[in-house]
This record gives sequence, C-alpha cells and structure tokens, in this order.
Amino acid sequence: MDTTALPDLLRYQDMESQGLTRHRLDHLVKAGEYERVAPGMFLRAGPIDDVTAAWMAIAARKPDATLCLLSALALHDLTDEIPRSSHMAIPRGTHPMKIHHVPITWHRFVPDSFTIGRGKHALPGGGLVHWPIFTRADDHRPVPISERVGE
Repeated sequence: MDTTALPDLLRYQDMESQGLTRHRLDHLVKAGEYERVAPGMFLRAGPIDDVTAAWMAIAARKPDATLCLLSALALHDLTDEIPRSSHMAIPRGTHPMKIHHVPITWHRFVPDSFTIGRGKHALPGGGLVHWPIFTRADDHRPVPISERVGE
C-alpha cells in the first residue's frame, strides 16, 4: 500500500475510508511512519513539531478549543516569553483530552464567551486552531486622549 496518499493526521474513525486496517496502522506506527499524538489519533512522522501536532489533534477532536493567554500572545509575537505549555480554553462543563508528549494547560471559561471574536490559525493538514481576537493585553494598552469616553 502506498502511504503517500494517506492524510497527515489519521483517526481510528477515518481508517475505513482510507482503506486501512488496525493491523496495518499498527505496522505503520512500528515502522515509524506515523506516531501516536493522542488516544486514537496518529500523525505522519516528519517535519511537524510536537506542539503543532498537539494543536492538530486538539483541533480535530475539540473544535471549540481556543488557544488562550500566553500561548495566544506568543502566536502573534506580542510577548518575548516562551510558554512552558500550550494554554487551551474549553467551554466550562466539557472535558479536556489527553495529549501525549506535549504539556497542555486546560482552562475552562463560560461557554457563551466562545462565540465572541475568535480568529483562526491554519494548521498543516487543513485543521484550524482558534485564538481570541482581544486579549487581556488590550486592557492594558495606553488609550489616547481622543479615544477616552466621558472626558
């Protein structure tokens, strides 16, 4: 079987449509062509770094997940600090997913806040990770006198 036609991110639920058996997928993992990034999710081994691989897995399974806090600032070069883990927001009441090899810090926020001003960051393989358009950093920027209300 030619594996070049397979997608970069494989899930158990996609195996039948790709003509793969579980035995064949296990063989691809043992051969080092794919690696497990989350339960039931496998990524083609290669140039994709571990953090991007984790984001791809999260985007595939948790479409509401939103990159937040220091991670969102770092994505847009708004901080010099390098996050120790990826900060992901999920709606309160949902469960985080298990990610292998990459530290993820999960935060839960009010579900209504996930419909307000989210941008999209494209990932390899066609996935998207969301980030908030407005951050707490916007609260601390100096406001010109011409924009001040009530003065």
